Amino acid sequence: MRTRRGRVYIIIALSLFMVTSSLNVGLFYLNITEISGIRKQEKSINMKMLSRKINLVIAAAVVILAVSCTEKEDKSSTKSDRVNVRATTLKKQDITIEKNFYGNVKFKQSMIVVAEMQGRVGKLIAETGKKVKKGEVLLSYPSQNHHLQIQQTELAYTELKAEYERQLILFKEGAVSKVTLDRLKNQLDIQKRAYMLSEQMYTIKAPFTGVITDVMVNIGQEISPEQQLFAIAKTDEIEVDFFVTDKDINDIEEGSALRIFAESDTLTGKVTQKAIIMDAEKKAFRVKGSFKFNYNLPIVGKTVKIGVITEHIANAIIIPQESIKESNNSVYVYINKNKHAEKRFINKGRTIGLDVLVTSGLNPGESLITTGIGKLDKQPNINIIN
Repeated sequence: MRTRRGRVYIIIALSLFMVTSSLNVGLFYLNITEISGIRKQEKSINMKMLSRKINLVIAAAVVILAVSCTEKEDKSSTKSDRVNVRATTLKKQDITIEKNFYGNVKFKQSMIVVAEMQGRVGKLIAETGKKVKKGEVLLSYPSQNHHLQIQQTELAYTELKAEYERQLILFKEGAVSKVTLDRLKNQLDIQKRAYMLSEQMYTIKAPFTGVITDVMVNIGQEISPEQQLFAIAKTDEIEVDFFVTDKDINDIEEGSALRIFAESDTLTGKVTQKAIIMDAEKKAFRVKGSFKFNYNLPIVGKTVKIGVITEHIANAIIIPQESIKESNNSVYVYINKNKHAEKRFINKGRTIGLDVLVTSGLNPGESLITTGIGKLDKQPNINIIN
């Protein structure tokens, strides 16, 4: 299209030149025939010089226009003979292989406390979210139900303890036999256990230091043995439980790094346990991992995405899958060599997402053509459009 346009420009310019030359000749002839004398001859000479100048200007314009059109034609022709591609510079990098699964999150240490005897809730200290210490009283029965019995047991224990201490002094002086002292010590231990049991029966204490995560009863409510009262957990550490196939279990080791993708946060932890026998119901292997935890992140009890780091590859070269071509059991790519596509045979490894690991055939610093490779078999001349 541009070639035809250039030719049209040249024809127009030449026509203009011919027309102008004819006009100049006519003007010169008229001036010679109509004007006489010396002054008329001078005027004719001036007109002739002016005409020559006009011709020179037009001729120069014709040459410039022709050269311009020719350059455009050459550039257009050169550009149209090249394939537009994109390229990237290869480099070595460290790759982390991560496999994703889904599992359930729970506190690593948690417990549901149940009632040991029938009664009514008289005092309830447990509140959801409250931090408690081991041995702290969280619930008690009404005092009229047990207070007198506890007092009597406590009094008997106190009196027996005082008697034991008195007999111990006499034993050291030689006034009491060791048999007598041991018999009294056994009675003291039994009474102590009875006192503690009577107190435990009517009061519920925290089994360990943690946070109350749920309360299932209210003040004044009648409760029965084994009824659930409240839940307590250590909230500084959580556990994730998930299942993997027989192929994936071989890539996972105890101590392998784990990631939990929760809300807008990512928690890091490690594998703490993996099964060696397949679960009969799930037809998969159970894996457990633990994480340090911020209680303010509401993920306990939820199903979350889990990332397991299965392998680290150092100094790897990976390339986009779309940059690879295969033919006759051969795998090759194109390398940019001074705007010329050079075919390069490679050996590829595993697929990593949308990329492929290259085991041989490529070097860092080379320019890999990533798009537009479909036309390079027929036209190796390229134009980089990055």
